[in-house]
Amino acid sequence: MARRMDDAPQGRIPWVDYYKGIAIFSVVWLHVHSSEVLDWCINAYVIPVFLACSGFLFSYRRNPSFSGFLRKRFRQLVVPYLWINLLAYAAWFLALRHYGDNALDSLAWYKPLAAIFIGWPRWLVQDVPLWAIMAFFSVEIVYYVLRRAVRSGFAVIALSLVVCWVAYRFARGWLEWLPFCLGPALFGLPFYALGHVVAERRAMFPGAFRLNAPLALAGLALFLCGLLNNSPVAFYVCEFGNPVFFLIGGVGGVILVEQLSLLLARRFGDTPFVVFVSKSTLLVCGFHLLVFAAVKGVALFVFGIPPGLLSANVFNGLLFAVVAFGLSLVPAYIVFRYFNFLVDKR
Repeated sequence: MARRMDDAPQGRIPWVDYYKGIAIFSVVWLHVHSSEVLDWCINAYVIPVFLACSGFLFSYRRNPSFSGFLRKRFRQLVVPYLWINLLAYAAWFLALRHYGDNALDSLAWYKPLAAIFIGWPRWLVQDVPLWAIMAFFSVEIVYYVLRRAVRSGFAVIALSLVVCWVAYRFARGWLEWLPFCLGPALFGLPFYALGHVVAERRAMFPGAFRLNAPLALAGLALFLCGLLNNSPVAFYVCEFGNPVFFLIGGVGGVILVEQLSLLLARRFGDTPFVVFVSKSTLLVCGFHLLVFAAVKGVALFVFGIPPGLLSANVFNGLLFAVVAFGLSLVPAYIVFRYFNFLVDKR
């Protein structure tokens, strides 16, 4: 294995904890749907941010064997994806498809169940955000094999960009129906590869890991360029508008969130709460829509508050997102405390 492929960061990195915390709160706030403009902005950066972070943390030194890496990531990603999905499916089948946001679902009962195992995001109506966990697993497995074959991270980025363009140009309608969320994974691969290249070649990017006003401004310019020249993105169904501007905006978002995370880490340090949030991103992703349903049910049936009021405007939506985010950490704590084998936390 080439030496460059072993240059990955070691130990806990404070700004990465903030980075993951910002990303997962963005996911929760996005799914409140309190503003079309806000949704448009968050969708432009949130998945690229997660993927770049995953690539940044990946290391061949810690994962020298493909079979070992495959088993580990299956335990850490696919197993939680399955049991949370099945739990959400039970809630959807027994109650949620008859009330609230899912009351108009006309999907046959077996399709969401089949979608869990096939990996079709559009049919995961019981808990749509879980598509990302399967897609991340697919990204990591494809990258592991491809990078070892090609050896150059820059070559992987270039190759993945070409494949993305060809696929979007000639097979756009089929991408979302590829199994195991491979369609979204294909467009996530460049961001994952970028994160890994930056990590292993840190000496080439001396200003990337400290507060850097010019870099932050460049990130803002890239983000706005991608955002303002593109239509709204729906990553899970492979709707990227103009893929070039999507990629530009995604890279800009990655830079902006990284710079904000560096600022927060310098100001507040790596607190236990931030570390816990960072470790809980997968579980918050899986549980927050169930928490939404519970909060809306309590609001309506206990306090007589119409659910629509919780997301009627940006302020209400932010308040709702903060409450739901906090409540989503409760099942995360319970799982870590009593059922850590379900998320392979040892």
